[in-house]
Amino acid sequence: MFGSRGAVLAASLLVLLTAAVGGVGAQSDQVTIRVTVVDGDGDPVSGATVAATWGDGERVNATTHSSGETLMDVPAGANVSLSIHDDRYVRNSPYVLGNASQGAVTVGVLEQGRATITVRDDSGLVDDARVQLYRDGELVVDRHAGNASTVTTAPIAQGTYTLAVFEGDRRHEETIEVDSHVNHTVRLGSGTTLLTVDVTDGHYDPARSVSNATVTVDGVGTVQTLAQGEASVMVPADSELSVTVRKEGYESTTLTPYVAANPETVDVSLERTPALTVGTNASSVDVGDAVAVTVTDEYGRTVTNATLAVDGETVATTDPRGEATVVVESAGDVSISATSGERSGEMTVAVAGEEQTGSENATPTPAPTATVTTMADADDDSFASSLAGPGFTAIAAVVALVAALALVAAVRNGRDGL
Repeated sequence: MFGSRGAVLAASLLVLLTAAVGGVGAQSDQVTIRVTVVDGDGDPVSGATVAATWGDGERVNATTHSSGETLMDVPAGANVSLSIHDDRYVRNSPYVLGNASQGAVTVGVLEQGRATITVRDDSGLVDDARVQLYRDGELVVDRHAGNASTVTTAPIAQGTYTLAVFEGDRRHEETIEVDSHVNHTVRLGSGTTLLTVDVTDGHYDPARSVSNATVTVDGVGTVQTLAQGEASVMVPADSELSVTVRKEGYESTTLTPYVAANPETVDVSLERTPALTVGTNASSVDVGDAVAVTVTDEYGRTVTNATLAVDGETVATTDPRGEATVVVESAGDVSISATSGERSGEMTVAVAGEEQTGSENATPTPAPTATVTTMADADDDSFASSLAGPGFTAIAAVVALVAALALVAAVRNGRDGL
């Protein structure tokens, strides 16, 4: 009997111990965070409700003390969203605590405000306009005005907002200040307004005006910039436009400005297209000449370490002054090119003279073979005939004939004496 009761007691103790261990394990999965709520001046906010949510909507609330602080237990490593609820202060978006761990966070709030936005045009109230409010690039309000043509926001932080209103193809954008409760009326334009595009080259300081640039406004037309770099065109009021600016030698630029009912000026900065210019000061070039070459970039600055090639064959690299010397060895139109990174440039030089060739390519002319005729083997007529060949003048022929006759007589006398 005792053994049976002992077994039951042991089993009970084991269950309690397991539960206790499990409880310790569960507690170890929680971390405590200290949350401090402060206003725009950094002063503590007491009596504010802090709501911490995570996972699938699990939530815990706590209230700040006079110090603006409160302690909250949340799951370790969870992404916890902290929202502040108070009659005086508000946050436009929750404070997100990623990968929660033991520690402290400070959450800022601002005084509450409201905005009532009414949309009208020249005909009266505008039905179902869409109203948006942005603060520091964050979308805070996005609502439709409905038949009342009016939107009143929930409590939002007081301060500066960008107000955007859409209705069909019309759009209106402006900056407003939201205080405790602001009433603001937006009047959508239904006509046209003047858009001026001011085009400059941002490479220079101060920037220089770019004239004769082509400005294309999608759906409207194309105009050219004048000497001061400006071009103007009438465009639909309260609209977002696509504006493209082009000029030869420059990178084209496209932007989408919003144009309200009043005349608008849009600034556009262009940059030259990366390129190299190859130049030489030689007015004439002959085969075998050494030519001084200078390489500059798209803004006329000399380029160091640019690679030079003559008719595609690499021959030199520019020095710190952007200069190098190349030798042209063939006649005709010779290409001198330069490359530096992704930039390149080329020029053609007219070279006079004949192309130089090596002696190994020359065909030697054979020397003439001399024929010797002895006087003993020639008779008078054949010898005289040989003297009358090409290259002899009449006087030379006579002199040669006299000399030959004297020589023949001398030979015969010698034979007679023998």
